[in-house]
Amino acid sequence: MSPFAKGLVWVGVSYSAAFCAAFFTFEACQDCHPLWAMGAADLAATLVIFSFSVGLRNASLYDPYWSLIPLAISAHWALTGQGDPVRAVALTGLIWFWGLRLTGNWVRGWPGVGHQDWRYEDLREKSGPFYPLVNLFGIHLCPTALVFMGCLPVFFSLHDPAPMEPLEWVAVVFGVGMVVLEWVADEQLWAFRKGRTHHDTFLQTGLWAWSRHPNYCGEAFFWVSLWAVALAGGHGPYWTAAGALSMIGLFVFASIPMMKKKNLARKPGYAGYVARTSAFIPWPPKGRGEP
Repeated sequence: MSPFAKGLVWVGVSYSAAFCAAFFTFEACQDCHPLWAMGAADLAATLVIFSFSVGLRNASLYDPYWSLIPLAISAHWALTGQGDPVRAVALTGLIWFWGLRLTGNWVRGWPGVGHQDWRYEDLREKSGPFYPLVNLFGIHLCPTALVFMGCLPVFFSLHDPAPMEPLEWVAVVFGVGMVVLEWVADEQLWAFRKGRTHHDTFLQTGLWAWSRHPNYCGEAFFWVSLWAVALAGGHGPYWTAAGALSMIGLFVFASIPMMKKKNLARKPGYAGYVARTSAFIPWPPKGRGEP
């Protein structure tokens, strides 16, 4: 069995176990508020994935959880929320379009359980004996919390029986556009990595000429679109914006600086690319910048 096939088997086993843990935890919390019950189930599933990732010594096993758990959460709320069926189809359709596309992109780029994301390796080196805690809280629990927060507006939207408003459709279309932006950016990056030579150290054409991280931009503003649907329809409290704002903060203040530091140290000419290219939101480049 190839490393890739073996890896997919482990993903199947671990995520099946995580689903079972989530199901039984949710059933045990039936007397709780639905959000607390779902949060407990989400936590239980994350801990199962964490256990498998520790056993396999590969934290990257958690990566597809980001795009898979919202599919289950949104489907459950759509089926049980007794909200407007048109909104349920539109909103869950948007989430499933995003999640399946992102999961597929992860599958084709994952070599198997023998490969761990460089960011996790970097965290392992820097944290030393504290890595187990960093792994649990930083790599597993923190992203789970962020994704759950990002899903909170969906809960209120899918529990509202009022007919879908025109502005909600605008927000859904915006979300589709953000998924397409991320998709196109990922396809351009995939094609570049397959065809690059030793002279091409980083991608700086297409969307990547206008943003150093157009895929991050699409991802972050997809989460904004979920909150925008709730805002446009008057579903739920304003504090549910915390999830979308946290996603933007994650990319702007954590992921992008980490990538910048790595690439400046390893890729000749990257400083010029930084000087002329927007870090996040696509914007016309400033000029040639540094050589």
